[in-house]
Amino acid sequence: MKSGCRASQVIVDLSLRRRRRSWFLFLFSAGLHGTGICLRRAIYRPPANPTQEVPPAALGWAFVGLGIFLFLLGVTFALVLALAGRSLSRRRRYWFAFVVACIECIFIPFGTILGVFTIIVLSRESVKTLFRQRKRRVKTRLRTLKE
Repeated sequence: MKSGCRASQVIVDLSLRRRRRSWFLFLFSAGLHGTGICLRRAIYRPPANPTQEVPPAALGWAFVGLGIFLFLLGVTFALVLALAGRSLSRRRRYWFAFVVACIECIFIPFGTILGVFTIIVLSRESVKTLFRQRKRRVKTRLRTLKE
């Protein structure tokens, strides 16, 4: 009897999670569409004074270029951050993970929190020994493969 109750509770929990996720996605997409509509109206609005000149097209392209650059910079940092997380889970590339944690402190508030705590954990002597042990194991495996 209890197992049936437990299974129904899991199904209810899953459906509640799906509902929450769908609401989040709906609100997120609505926010994106609203932002796009506001930007389009702000960009294509004719000047209030008919004698006022419209800004040159080069200005618009400069903003497009800046946006593309910042987007690519963000994607690159996200990939570097994922690689640092993978390195932490495998206990490899200690200094790479440490430097990425320092750079991550720039992104307020969550990056700062995660970066500071990552630095604190990586500064522990026990964590350093875990990284050293991993390096020794890899070296011994390479020696055995060479022989």
